[in-house]
Amino acid sequence: MITIGIDPGTACGWAMLDGAGKRLGSGVWDLRVLRGEGNGMRFIRLRSHLTELVRTAKELGGDVLVAYELVTRHRSGHVGHVYGGIQSHLMTVCEDHGTAYSPVPWEDLKLRATGRRGAKKPEMIAAANAHWGLDLGSDDEADALWCALVGHERWGV
Repeated sequence: MITIGIDPGTACGWAMLDGAGKRLGSGVWDLRVLRGEGNGMRFIRLRSHLTELVRTAKELGGDVLVAYELVTRHRSGHVGHVYGGIQSHLMTVCEDHGTAYSPVPWEDLKLRATGRRGAKKPEMIAAANAHWGLDLGSDDEADALWCALVGHERWGV
């Protein structure tokens, strides 16, 4: 099974792991709304990126699971609305493609990565760099990798 991890946000982290938990790819999608665009453009971009990622994963390994970071408190109402929209579109893309999906609480990501639920962003990045032998600078990409790994360990094996 291929596991995709998503860190929902305007800087949307993504990662893909194979059936052994090996990193196949990861990065960050820029979902900012550009000047002159409607607010829905971020969701159109997300759907396009995620649809391509799910299709690629299905071509590589058949069964696919999308694990995404579950955040229940947001800094502002706007951030919460953006997160809810991203989550909604993520679920819709998965349903459209017959792909399993599941949320992973952010505390579980921190615990798996560092052994502590209160880990800070630099610790999450350092843990991802050590685990996968990378040189990431983005907490969004690191969180997506941890989402994919926790999803893989819980539901993909």
